Amino acid sequence: MPRPSPSAAPQLSSPAPKSVTAAPTGTAEQQILAVYRRYWTTVLPAVAAVPRGERRAILEPIMVEPALSSALALLLSMDRAGHTLYGHAVPVSQVLQRRGNAAALKGCIDSSGTGSIDIETGQYVSRGLRREAVLMTFTLGDDGVWRVYGMYFPKDPRC
Repeated sequence: MPRPSPSAAPQLSSPAPKSVTAAPTGTAEQQILAVYRRYWTTVLPAVAAVPRGERRAILEPIMVEPALSSALALLLSMDRAGHTLYGHAVPVSQVLQRRGNAAALKGCIDSSGTGSIDIETGQYVSRGLRREAVLMTFTLGDDGVWRVYGMYFPKDPRC
């Protein structure tokens, strides 16, 4: 795939919300789906737009361990390589199963408008797929808020 010129690269800096937490409303299933959508459309772009030291504060309202440490480690790895995220994924479909304080979601996202770019050159390093499978698990906190507990991308990304 040809690489676009640096002038065609997406903007790297954009204002990011300091908090992306909302009070839980609706059924448990509606709350989980809201967290799922917010993760892809709001949280990831916010994390990409702030300095490294502010990332945990953006992720903690929506993620718990082990997902939190995994996300921070991936972002640190990208920093070290001189890369950053751009864009945001769009949830296309999902199947949710909930049992008590735990839930599993098999989702399909359109991540074709997201990926990573080289900060220095503006060249695309990776681009997401138009339809990409993702498996996510959620847990209900003592505070009544659902959070991402785990995230997995199957070997076969089709959905």
